[in-house]
Amino acid sequence: MMAVITSTDGIIRYASPSLLEKTGYSKEEIIGMNFCNLIGSAGKSLPLPEKKSEKHNISNQWRQITVATKGKGHVCFSVSTDYCTWGDMEAIALFMQETSPSMEEKTFYGQVLDILPDPVFAIDCKGNVTLWNKAIEQLTRVKKEEILGKGDYAYALPFYGERVPSLVDLALKPDPQTEKKYKSFHRYEDNSVEGEIHVSSLDYYDWTKAFPIYDEKGNLLGAASISRDITDRIKAQRELEFSQKRFKELFDNSPDAIAYFDKNHFIQDINPAFTQLFGYTLEECRGINLDEIVTRGEDIQRAAKITYKLFEEGIADLEDFRYRKSGEPVLVGIRGVLVRIDGEVVGGYGIYSDITERIRYKEDLESANAELEASLEELTAVEEELRNHYEKLLESEEKYKALVTRMQQGLALLEAVYDKCGNVVDFQFLDMNESFEGLLEKKRDEVIGRTLLQILPTIEDYWMQKLKHVLGTGEAIRFEDYVQELNTYHEVVAYRPKPRQIALIITNVTERKLAEEALQASELTFRTLFEGSSDPILILDEYKFADCNPATVKILGYPGKESIVGKTPWEISPETQPDGTPSRKKAMELAAQAQKKGKCRFEWWHKKSDGTVFPVEVMLTSIMLHGKKVLHAVIRDISDRKQMEEKLKYLSFHDQLTGLYNRRFFEEELKRLDTPRNLPLTIVMADVNGLKLTNDAFGHAMGDELLKKAAEVLRKACRTDDIVARIGGDEFSILLPRTDASDGEQIVERIKNLTLKEEVASIKLSVSFGWETKTDSTEKIQDIIKKADDNMYKKKLYESPSMRSKSIDIILRTLHEKNKMEEEHSKRVAQFCERMGKALGLSADENTIIRTAGLLHDIGKIAIDDKLLSKRGRLTDFEREEVRRHSEVGYRILSSANEMTEIAEYVIAHHERWDGKGYPKGLKGTDIPLQSRIIAIADAFDAMTSVRNYRNALPEETAVRELINNAGTQFDPHLVKIFIEKVLGVAAKGV
Repeated sequence: MMAVITSTDGIIRYASPSLLEKTGYSKEEIIGMNFCNLIGSAGKSLPLPEKKSEKHNISNQWRQITVATKGKGHVCFSVSTDYCTWGDMEAIALFMQETSPSMEEKTFYGQVLDILPDPVFAIDCKGNVTLWNKAIEQLTRVKKEEILGKGDYAYALPFYGERVPSLVDLALKPDPQTEKKYKSFHRYEDNSVEGEIHVSSLDYYDWTKAFPIYDEKGNLLGAASISRDITDRIKAQRELEFSQKRFKELFDNSPDAIAYFDKNHFIQDINPAFTQLFGYTLEECRGINLDEIVTRGEDIQRAAKITYKLFEEGIADLEDFRYRKSGEPVLVGIRGVLVRIDGEVVGGYGIYSDITERIRYKEDLESANAELEASLEELTAVEEELRNHYEKLLESEEKYKALVTRMQQGLALLEAVYDKCGNVVDFQFLDMNESFEGLLEKKRDEVIGRTLLQILPTIEDYWMQKLKHVLGTGEAIRFEDYVQELNTYHEVVAYRPKPRQIALIITNVTERKLAEEALQASELTFRTLFEGSSDPILILDEYKFADCNPATVKILGYPGKESIVGKTPWEISPETQPDGTPSRKKAMELAAQAQKKGKCRFEWWHKKSDGTVFPVEVMLTSIMLHGKKVLHAVIRDISDRKQMEEKLKYLSFHDQLTGLYNRRFFEEELKRLDTPRNLPLTIVMADVNGLKLTNDAFGHAMGDELLKKAAEVLRKACRTDDIVARIGGDEFSILLPRTDASDGEQIVERIKNLTLKEEVASIKLSVSFGWETKTDSTEKIQDIIKKADDNMYKKKLYESPSMRSKSIDIILRTLHEKNKMEEEHSKRVAQFCERMGKALGLSADENTIIRTAGLLHDIGKIAIDDKLLSKRGRLTDFEREEVRRHSEVGYRILSSANEMTEIAEYVIAHHERWDGKGYPKGLKGTDIPLQSRIIAIADAFDAMTSVRNYRNALPEETAVRELINNAGTQFDPHLVKIFIEKVLGVAAKGV
């Protein structure tokens, strides 16, 4: 390669020695000549750049010219122009003889390399980097100019922070230790290898394939590496695995006290900070109303209003007093946040922050702040004066620093080191700029203070002689040299700025030296990458395929590339694309777009040789090949991605439990159908009765079965065009376009008849319905929905209670069928309660209530595992806590029916103790309802005198003695005395 440097007016300022030799001119003859005179009439058609912002691609601007040499006849050259900087802006002309290899061929493969979406690099057999494409530049932020020609595993530094062998080296030579670093490592018969690795420095998960490169004679030239970013897939998997754990860690370790409550305001969970701040354990809080646990007296009503406001407005933020378990008030910041699933509020978080200390120190801080502001005014005046002096000093210093720091050349200042005899023996580094750090590949702190021989111990002796000459004579020198430690070529300028000091200006010219060698090897390397790419690549010339790689043949299923070359894109595609556009028309439009804009990315459907149609993503790029514009296409199979998109689309519009449409789809369809042509439009609202009762009694799995059964009935009874959706926990809605009120009522009656035939866990399926019809386009659809909803709740008011009462009977019957001992126990406790009521002189109605409460006191055991109820031997602490839940579960079951609410209060308290150590609320003394205190005595006495799984029945005398011993602690002493004397008919001594 030959070069001429000219000023912007075309006057030659420099000519390379190789050009002087080819043209026969001497340096003195050619310097000052006009560039157009050198190349004759061709110079008039060879444009020189006109402004600095232009971007010239030398390989695409080559012109053929004939130069009349001095005494050597005519010589043919290819010539191109570009910018360079040498003081002012100037132009450079590069010459290449006609006999050189085709620049178009080299350019084509270079473009192929740079437009590949995957990072690619190559090394020679010595490990020196010979190739570095744009994708890997973007990934590592290392330009090809900075790394080409470097060895000693230089390519590993941007990835691993150290020089270590990697997958590309395994394509040249096996290494078991390196292979272990790669997940899913595999070696193929042609010595190509592939594997996955995590690059921690870039937080990047990489799939890499590497393969050896041979020349036409089969000689090994080196190896190439193609990478693919799989970070999103790996991180998505890890995110899925750790999302729940991260939430739990955040909840448990939050410094703020947090309570999670359901939509009925009952606490379901608290974090450790809540226990630390208020003194309550999770067992003491679970099932208790949020507004009652940390408030007292009149504050309970105020707290309840805040909670209701939260459910109306979505957020609450205030400061107020709350109370610890000990009764001590504490000033807290309170923040309420709702939790929604599919738009439905399912609960919320109450977040409490102790702000006592913050308020206490606020006044002190305000006082201190006033003093500081006074002092600050004085300091500001002094600081302003100092800043003015300092900025003037910085201005001149910054100009010098900016010049030195931004120099592309490396600049270093050295000071001579003398021996005892006064002879110069070395040079110590005093200062250097960033470019010099880059040349040495060492940081400033590693070099400053050390000597030249310490940093470059094998430097040639003539370096030292030249520097000593400059130091002694003061004459500046310029020379070129190869530095073995850095494996680079440099141009060096040395001069003496002060006595005993040497300044070095060094320019890296390695790229120029290696350009010719890299140019010769590039063609074969690029072709190897084209053929070895794992992605299908095609060349499109005037709507026909001119070339393709083996990956294309494989993905399309053809016997060879000859079956593809010559075809048009629409010949290997279905007749139309998914949007209905003919493939021929769309292919031509996309090709025109790529030619105009340079590139375009789009999705396309191809057809394999066997007729199978599959989706691909195409990157279509306009490039130059043999002086002609062609299109380069990289395609990638996205079948898996399309399947995932379809699945996500289904999930986004369907309820995962029932398979019906979800609320989001319902609202979209409501907008679409709310048009005059769909009138009359009937909307049906449905609500499953007893879902909460089923969940409490039989668990959420059984409740889910109830919902699925309801969905099945709704789907079966409706027409094909009707829209059936689950819009809430137990709520469903049906859109009936072009259906009047009469037809809508018939559809509802059909659903009701089907509902009567269905049941889950012996509980009859019960659904309440309400409907309304829009007949006038001026009516608002939201008003129609509200009327349908109101109608449904009116029906629910008298349908749901009856269903709950029947469900309670079924639950009790189910419990007794599972455990006959419990049935007998409940009956005996009921008899004891009735006799106790008579002994206390209760009315007939009161006696009926207490007998019923005794019969139902253990109904909550329906939610306890059968194995646990029938376990022989003592229960563990965990099992005991599970059994203790039955009083709360029983309360929730019974309170769901209006006629059972009073009995529910007696059932939840029947395990409270007279001394306040019972559960679940820790009530004490007469705070415990009378009926609950009676059930507690009857329950304990029958349990002691009956056979249990873990022991035989105790004698009645022993049971009486236990009642007496625990009177005043576990039991009401007055009621114990009455029970023993009037119910059992024995003397109550010691009570």
